[in-house]
Amino acid sequence: MKKVTTTMLLTALFFLSKGQTEFLVTINPATGIHSIIDSLPGVNFILSDATAYDKNNKHFIFYGSDFFGSKRLFCVDAISGHIISQPLFSLNVSEFQYDHSSNTLYALYSNSTTGQLSLVSLDISTGANVQVAVLPVNGFIGGSTTFDEVNHDFIFKHSGSFYTINTVTGNITVTPATADYEQLQFDNNTGKLYGILTGTSIWIAEINSTT
Repeated sequence: MKKVTTTMLLTALFFLSKGQTEFLVTINPATGIHSIIDSLPGVNFILSDATAYDKNNKHFIFYGSDFFGSKRLFCVDAISGHIISQPLFSLNVSEFQYDHSSNTLYALYSNSTTGQLSLVSLDISTGANVQVAVLPVNGFIGGSTTFDEVNHDFIFKHSGSFYTINTVTGNITVTPATADYEQLQFDNNTGKLYGILTGTSIWIAEINSTT
């Protein structure tokens, strides 16, 4: 019997400096080789830590700007590379997380005057936002957020603590972090939280964010 191996592909954005061209690509995680789906005409710049993938509808969502300097919330069909929507969008947000159980996009909003953080939900087609909770912190480390779709919890780490915001109730739970974790990822199949633990060595750690 012939063994069949299925390789899962990652979807990502690829930048080519010549002509300032952005592409939507798939990446084979086993080889690191990318394949271009299509170019993204009109996209000039993409903000870091402001992308999400909607696996329900196979949409790649990101915050970027066009060649006229206007910031937009882009939504792209990950199969064809076609840009579905690109409303004007100037909110100071990052750390996109997509809740597939409710088909809702969330982000952290930083008030440009006070630095106060809030959790907001975003309407992908219009760019409109709704405040979910005001957070008792200013600033955060990029890559330190993740999402628990089972409990509808937005989780992020800031200054030695985990902040868990329930997106249904807006309740906030604060738990001390036992180590310096980065690049948080939540496994919604097993209900486990993982992160990179840095120090003299680099480790992948399983984390209990409630204790």
